[in-house]
Amino acid sequence: METQHPPNGESLEIGEHGRPKVPATTERIYNKPGKEDRIGYYIERNAFTIQTVPFRQQDVRKRDGSKPKAAENSPTLYLQTKPHILNRMR
Repeated sequence: METQHPPNGESLEIGEHGRPKVPATTERIYNKPGKEDRIGYYIERNAFTIQTVPFRQQDVRKRDGSKPKAAENSPTLYLQTKPHILNRMR
């Protein structure tokens, strides 16, 4: 099966619940894959058919732990408690 992959394809392992395991530094995508996205192939154990899973590499900013610029300028949300509801619970 591995010799038949396209250039951006690779074989995936199956987890304990029958779902494919994508590599650790990638994220699974559920929409149409782009040019830089990779395709993972696995054999479904119930029907013995070859299934595909698109995934892509995570951004460098996400792996470094730094926030994207859009998130830095967003307002901070504060949680407001409701004292009248808390008093009824006592």
